[in-house]
Amino acid sequence: MLSNLRAARPGTATRPAREGILKTGRAMDERGPAGIKLTWWLAGGCAIIVACLIAAGMGATLGWAVFGSRLSGAGASADSAPATSTRLRGNPVGQPAPAFTLRDVEGTEVTLKDFRGRPVLINFWATWCAPCRSEMPIIEEAYQQHQDEGLIVLAIDVQENPELARTFAGWLGISFTILDDGAGDVARLYRVTAFPTSFFVDRNGVIRAWQVGAMNRSTLDRHLGKIMK
Repeated sequence: MLSNLRAARPGTATRPAREGILKTGRAMDERGPAGIKLTWWLAGGCAIIVACLIAAGMGATLGWAVFGSRLSGAGASADSAPATSTRLRGNPVGQPAPAFTLRDVEGTEVTLKDFRGRPVLINFWATWCAPCRSEMPIIEEAYQQHQDEGLIVLAIDVQENPELARTFAGWLGISFTILDDGAGDVARLYRVTAFPTSFFVDRNGVIRAWQVGAMNRSTLDRHLGKIMK
């Protein structure tokens, strides 16, 4: 049971900029005592347990630890991260974005290097992550604004059923690319320890900014400004 208890980092979630996109999704949610949305998609009644832990001020700490432990296993497999990929070290800003190939939720292979010459936002998320759900409409809004300038958004769903991610993205009205990192290999490569985590990659494949926790629009625009040049 404890292996299923995962929660997003608290204190950084923002309300969506586009209320309409979340109209359907909001019906699936309840608000916890701290104002954090709780998803009820966790299997085996874990949502109720997480709600109790949050009420006790323990949920976020436990979720952080369990999530980190789930991604602390062996390195990335050949199918998702080439042997030439180097795992990020410390502060990722200024480092090349590690190469990877994943399938999108429709089954099509997507390779990061194919987007060289274009700015890329890589966002690690999960359907059970309430701050991710608040952040996605904001990312969608920015994507609609900047896609004609070449912006690519790769939202990497970690260790979940891709069909669930596909359905979830459809409910939110997401049009950018959703990728399936079912084994968590690419998340390990990028040293992700919490959801959401975002990396902003410039046209030369170099990480220019990163963010742990959900972004509001002003924070997102500030980071995008570093790669949209």
